[in-house]
Amino acid sequence: LSPRTVVGVGWGRAVRAVVDAMPRKALPAVKVVQLVGAVGASSAEYDGHAAAQTLAEKVGGEAFYLHTPFMVDSRRTARVLLDNPSVRDTVALFRECEVLVSGIGSTDPEASSYHRAGYVGGADLRQIRAAGAVGDVCGRHFDVQGRPVAPAFDARIMAIGGQALTHVPFRLGLATGPAKVAAILGALRARYVNALVTDGETAARLCTLKP
Repeated sequence: LSPRTVVGVGWGRAVRAVVDAMPRKALPAVKVVQLVGAVGASSAEYDGHAAAQTLAEKVGGEAFYLHTPFMVDSRRTARVLLDNPSVRDTVALFRECEVLVSGIGSTDPEASSYHRAGYVGGADLRQIRAAGAVGDVCGRHFDVQGRPVAPAFDARIMAIGGQALTHVPFRLGLATGPAKVAAILGALRARYVNALVTDGETAARLCTLKP
């Protein structure tokens, strides 16, 4: 990060850990943008609002919040919320992001952050998995080949879009553990991340797979 950078942050335990561990540093005019709606989070670990606020405080920047749930009940509701001025102003900043920090989610029920956070129920998660999804970045699901899947759910998610994701120059993904290998591979193939923080064992497994 440097002065006047526009940085977008996702949510989840990994993102929260990175934000909490970051030392304080004065970076004038930095804008921190919440990329994923988080109203209704069951824990601060899953609260994108809190992550954006904390990062902005640490760098002396300004936070821009996405005051919406992670997922709404219909495409129509999503459109209505996007027409709200406060939401629209934040969404407009998505395409100005120069840095993105996001976890790489898994659709495995034991590893799924949005399932544990209470955003997505068991029935919805089973439908997402049945569509071939192995993971997500900022709520945008993909299969192991990196192809977008579950469009009906995609239309209900309040978050940065897949195309806008790939336009961010530096896209840092955070994920570790065997349950995340397929999700990481899909995220790389989708070009939703172009930099990765992981552990040695997970990296070794990834290196045995085809690019």
